[in-house]
Amino acid sequence: MGNFGSRLKKARKKTGITQKDLSSRLGIAQSTIANYENNTRFPGETILREISDYLNTSIDYLMGMEETADKQVKATVELTQEHRDQFINKLIGGKGEEAKEIAKSLHVGGMRLTEIITDLFIPTLYRLGTMWEKEEITVAQEHYSTGIIASLTEFLSEVEPTQRDKKHVALFMTPGDEEHTLSLRFVSQFFKEAGWRIIFLGRSIPLWDLKEVIKKGQVNLVVLSVFSTRGLNSAEYLIEALKSQGGKRQPRVLIGGRGIDSQETAERIGADIYLDQLEGLAHRMREIEDMIN
Repeated sequence: MGNFGSRLKKARKKTGITQKDLSSRLGIAQSTIANYENNTRFPGETILREISDYLNTSIDYLMGMEETADKQVKATVELTQEHRDQFINKLIGGKGEEAKEIAKSLHVGGMRLTEIITDLFIPTLYRLGTMWEKEEITVAQEHYSTGIIASLTEFLSEVEPTQRDKKHVALFMTPGDEEHTLSLRFVSQFFKEAGWRIIFLGRSIPLWDLKEVIKKGQVNLVVLSVFSTRGLNSAEYLIEALKSQGGKRQPRVLIGGRGIDSQETAERIGADIYLDQLEGLAHRMREIEDMIN
């Protein structure tokens, strides 16, 4: 049946993760991982749960209580309005770590990050925006809350195992001097969950450098997010520059965001795909992949 150490080592190697990778993700020394695998030390409850999540392996398997290593994820926690209220109250109250624990508990309970994004993060951001407009919260509270959601998204994306079973590569960035990258991060998670390789640039980079990244990364799709008229103008220039280079491996362009309002506008500036709402992206993934193929 095997002991904890041997099962941990087997699960780690199955996912192609080194002891150094695992120790870095857990925030502990590599020697500690080695001690776990040699059965000279045993992790506490929190670390054990994080190992299970990162290796996509059930705790029961690691403990020798079942023989199948792959975790069968089933949602054991249902997101309620109480979760949403507690989450936003922790955020505006400056209790970021407690807010993080709410989201992490939902993730550990079986919710995919894409579900947390659509059912918790996006509704929270809408509520924060409304509260700011009504002057119920300060700019500092809104920025702090958004920062916590951004860091949570990055963390949960890293610990959530996904199968990169497709050859498609998507690059994500904002054009010009656009600064809003959180929605772009949300979109990238849907592609990651669908098996795509992700290149997340965030803020814009010089056009020459971008072309090099696209060429070396064999990028199939460039995803742009715009929030202003100025950003839309920058996107139009960028799309024209990318398409003017020609070649058989010219990437398609997907565009979305508050700065663009229709399929007609997307077509006018040269984009191939218009994303009007994040919630429908999962259902459009086949359409996008067919267009690239």
